[in-house]
Amino acid sequence: LSTWEQKLPALAVISINYNCEQWINGRFQFVPSPKETGMYRLTHTSERFKHPQMTLYYDANRDDWRKADWYGLRYLMLKRTGRDCQFNYNHNLKTLSIDKDVRLPDMYERSLVLASGRLPIYRNEQIIFGAISDDLAHIVAHKLEAELIEFKGI
Repeated sequence: LSTWEQKLPALAVISINYNCEQWINGRFQFVPSPKETGMYRLTHTSERFKHPQMTLYYDANRDDWRKADWYGLRYLMLKRTGRDCQFNYNHNLKTLSIDKDVRLPDMYERSLVLASGRLPIYRNEQIIFGAISDDLAHIVAHKLEAELIEFKGI
C-alpha cells in the first residue's frame, strides 16, 4: 500500500484558492482548511475553470496531496486514519469477500477480475470475487495491509 501510495501523482495545491470539504462519516463536510490526513473535495473559488472540483488524498504529516481513483482515495484514507480492513476468503468456494464500505483501489479490483475472469457480485453489503486462488487472496490482503480471515470448512 505504501508503494502504491508513493507512486500516486502528487499535486501542488494552494489551499486558499479552494473551498475544502473533508470526507467524514460517509459524506463530505466543510472544513476551513485541510489539517488532518484524509480524503478531501476541493472546489476552486474562481468560476472560470471548466473542472473546478477535484477529490484528493491529503497526508498531513508530509503536507502532500495525491490523486487516484475515488475508491482508492477512500481506501487509503481508511487505512491511514486507523481503520482495520478485513477480507474474508472461503477456501471451498474460492471467494474473496470484502465489505462494500472498504472497496478496493481500482487497480486491485481490476487485477482480481483479470485473474479470475469473472466480475464480482454484490450481495449482503459485500463485494464477492469468485475463482480467486488462496495465494492471490493472501497477496492482495498483504499488499493492502488488510487482515485476511480464512474459512476452510468441511
